[in-house]
Amino acid sequence: MNSPVGLYEEPQREVNGLTASLDIAGYHASMQGPMRQSIQNAIEWRMWLIENPSASHAEALDADTLIGLLERAVSREVMLGTQRFVDFLCALLTRMADEGPGGDFRQQQEFIAATDSAICKLDKLGKPVSDLLLIQAAYYANIENNGERRLAVIKAAEDRSRTVDERLRALLVLAKFFIDVSDYPRASDVLDQCQSLVHVPDTSRLLPDILMTRGIVLFYSDHRQAQRFFAEAIKVGEDAPQTPDVMNAVGTAYRYLGRIRAAQRQWDEALDLMVRGQQLADNSRGRVAFYHLRLAEVMLEAGSAVEAKYHLEQSSEFFRTVQQSSTGQIQVDLVLARLSLRQGDRRQAKVLLWRAISAAREHSYPRGELLCLADLTRLQVSSADFFGATRTLSRGILVFLRYEAKGGLRQILARLQTAVKFAPRLIRMKVRSHSSTATDGLVVHCPCGADHSEVVGEAVCSRS
Repeated sequence: MNSPVGLYEEPQREVNGLTASLDIAGYHASMQGPMRQSIQNAIEWRMWLIENPSASHAEALDADTLIGLLERAVSREVMLGTQRFVDFLCALLTRMADEGPGGDFRQQQEFIAATDSAICKLDKLGKPVSDLLLIQAAYYANIENNGERRLAVIKAAEDRSRTVDERLRALLVLAKFFIDVSDYPRASDVLDQCQSLVHVPDTSRLLPDILMTRGIVLFYSDHRQAQRFFAEAIKVGEDAPQTPDVMNAVGTAYRYLGRIRAAQRQWDEALDLMVRGQQLADNSRGRVAFYHLRLAEVMLEAGSAVEAKYHLEQSSEFFRTVQQSSTGQIQVDLVLARLSLRQGDRRQAKVLLWRAISAAREHSYPRGELLCLADLTRLQVSSADFFGATRTLSRGILVFLRYEAKGGLRQILARLQTAVKFAPRLIRMKVRSHSSTATDGLVVHCPCGADHSEVVGEAVCSRS
């Protein structure tokens, strides 16, 4: 039989437990305000640092720190209805897309999940999200340029556009996606839609971008027509207010004109145009990475190993920081393979080409795969590996017919003709150090202003 004392003690413990639970719950409730204020203060401080880049607090803008802050803000719904939170999310997305999280970043999926959740909640609150989705699509371009998720985000941006300006910008990004996947007819159709919208007030600043993008579509089939659109984009852009949209479009047009001059073996003019284009455009790491890549291509074709290697190292480092695992690094490996071959290292060239081919297939980058297959075929033929060359050539024909052979026989022949113009002269070209001498006997200098002797070594070739 239980004693009266035992009967009394058990309920007392339950009462004490309930009291403790209530105290803990009350403590948590009382801390919600300070915790929310702490998150808000942290966002405000990071925004001040982003808006004042001269402030030396790089650790506070670490990608992992910013993502953790976004996750806490979204989970506790701190500032969600404010423009300041939208600005913070926009700044974070832009920073990740343009500048990159750093080579050691390992939270890609967490970043995507956090930004997805934030955009979804803003959408439910009735906030405009089209621009945020387009910046998110720019981030996807770094990690899966031609992937389905990038396309889905672009289409979501178009669906959620509220103004003609928003829809036009979404369509422009969609056209560029179709160019990346070599679907030039669909890119042209989308650009036709853009052209029909550009006469609406407040959208004229996008005309240079439309003209420039039209030039890119033609760049892979008709250099003469492409050059006409690039020149028009530059003329219209130089007469327009110098907004970032306009400057980037004009800068890109100059860069492509430089590539056309390079295909014509006009090395000095090609380099000058590329440097001019970079001076006009923004200095985001992704754009600078491609700038160095294009300079490397020209210098290698012009016969300079030192300058080419310098720019390849710069390009590879910028791509590593941005974590560009898609088309950019594939193109770096392709040019590295050409450099290795011209230096007599056939084994390294073959390794780099196979790595690039594998990555091109993984990222649905048929144009890049074709370039790599063409170089590999030439390498196999020059090594008397005729069986391997036949297999590689067969694969190239299949890729071309599946992805590039669109628009009828005339377009196919035009693209083949353009491809021939870009074919590197692997046998005839001799590698020289320092200033290069082109085949016409003229010395070619890189006008970028950098000290090309500062080459790290083999680090650029050792990417895992």
